[in-house]
Amino acid sequence: GGHHQRPGGAGSAVVARPSWLRRRWPIAAAVVVAAVPLAALLAAWVTARSEAGTRWLLAQAPGLEVSGVHGALLGDTLRIDSLRWQGTAQQPTVQIDGLQWTGPLWRIGPHTHAWVGLALEQLQAARVQLHSAASPSPAAAPEHLRLPFTLQVAQARVDELQVDEQ
Repeated sequence: GGHHQRPGGAGSAVVARPSWLRRRWPIAAAVVVAAVPLAALLAAWVTARSEAGTRWLLAQAPGLEVSGVHGALLGDTLRIDSLRWQGTAQQPTVQIDGLQWTGPLWRIGPHTHAWVGLALEQLQAARVQLHSAASPSPAAAPEHLRLPFTLQVAQARVDELQVDEQ
C-alpha cells in the first residue's frame, strides 16, 4: 500500500515565514546594531551627570585614585579633594589636592588627533605635587606632545606647586 502524506502534515519540514519578516529582518538587524553603541553612549552620559557615576568613571582610569568627589564630570562644577595619578615606572607621579573646575564645555573630536576636548572657565588647585620618575640617566625630550585630548583653561590658579620635593 501506498501511504501518502498531506502537505504540511506530520512529516513536513517546510516552515513558511511571513513575507513581512523576510523583507524586514535586515532593517531590524541594523536597528539592533545601531542601538547597542547608542545605548552605551547614553549610559556614559547619564553616568557622567551624577556624582556617584563620576566617582565610578574616575575609578576606571588606570593609575588614578580620587577621594572626596563633589559634583559631576558633566555638571557645572566639579571638586575633588584628592587626586593622585601614578603611571608606569618611567612616568611621573602627580598628586593634586583641592582640585576644582567650573564651566566645563566638552567636545567630541575637536581635531584629527584628539578624541575629546575640554574647555574650562576656571581651574584651580590648592596644591600640586609632581614627582619625576626615577631614572639613572636624563630622559630624552619627546618628539611631540600630541595627546588624545585637548584642554583649554580660561583662568587657572595653583596655590602651591612642588616639583621633586620630599
